[in-house]
Amino acid sequence: MDPTPRRAAALASHCGAVRVAFNWGLAQVKANLAQREAERSYGLARRSAHPRVVMVDARTA
Repeated sequence: MDPTPRRAAALASHCGAVRVAFNWGLAQVKANLAQREAERSYGLARRSAHPRVVMVDARTA
């Protein structure tokens, strides 16, 4: 792979955007798991606990 300087900059930009999106999603999952753990420690019933996060694949939605 031997990209031109313009394409190399675009590639780096896209990689950075992917990393931001991944980190955002990871933070959402960690926050959800922490909330569910806290609710378990309060003795809340599973039905009343924080709902699960459902991932949707944009390609099939």
